[in-house]
Amino acid sequence: MDDRKVGFDITALPPDPPARPDRARGRAARRPVITGAVVATTIAAAGVAGTITLTGSGNPVGLAAAVQITRKPTYYEARIVDPQAARKRFKAAFARYGLHIDVWLQPVSPHIVGTIVFEDQDERAQQSESEGAGIKMIYDRACRTASGADCSIGLRVPLNFKGHAIVQIGRKAKPGEPYTTTSPKDAVQDLNDLTVAQAEAALARKGLRVGLYNVYWPRWGTSLPRTRIPSQWKVSGAGPYSPGTVRLAIDAQGPMPPDVAAQMKRR
Repeated sequence: MDDRKVGFDITALPPDPPARPDRARGRAARRPVITGAVVATTIAAAGVAGTITLTGSGNPVGLAAAVQITRKPTYYEARIVDPQAARKRFKAAFARYGLHIDVWLQPVSPHIVGTIVFEDQDERAQQSESEGAGIKMIYDRACRTASGADCSIGLRVPLNFKGHAIVQIGRKAKPGEPYTTTSPKDAVQDLNDLTVAQAEAALARKGLRVGLYNVYWPRWGTSLPRTRIPSQWKVSGAGPYSPGTVRLAIDAQGPMPPDVAAQMKRR
């Protein structure tokens, strides 16, 4: 399936991106953790309250809350436990160990709830990374992004980490809330080469509907309302858009309307 058509939203920033780390000391390092479409194993929510504490050499005791943090010989290992937890719980968990790490939660398609979809660091953290003391990702090889990369399920933070970092974690989307990142495992199969009308009927039988129509010409692509799309045009893919809806990719089989062409040229 063509990632350009059904997975293009994966690396896009959320509609309302969070505040960036302090850049007074220089330019921040910015890394989309999943270059492509995020995916696979969902981390189960713990549904319990409490915080992690450390004893002796660092084995965690007590109940996990938002994130489970374990002290290793040279780093803290942080694994996501409850991707629906309040942001302040994540921040408090990291702050307990003197780590300045903010967590933002973004709505994602089901298979990647609980994965880390983006990371951002300030200059001090970036310098730590260049000195070999930067944050490393914990990857799940069974969890694949649309680009074929492993998705991240946790962090390894050096004990001597300095600076400020932001991570964005995928959470369950609310009804009607568009996903900011999606997984190919949540795509609807067997719609390719159907007409738009046939695809809509097939989706309805699955209890789904189209949330967004993306139409592609040889050089341009854009979203159009259903009223402007001939029912006989062919579908080339269907990616998740929001709970219960899909983003339908359509190959245009006619000329681009003049007003759309004018809009494309202005971009």
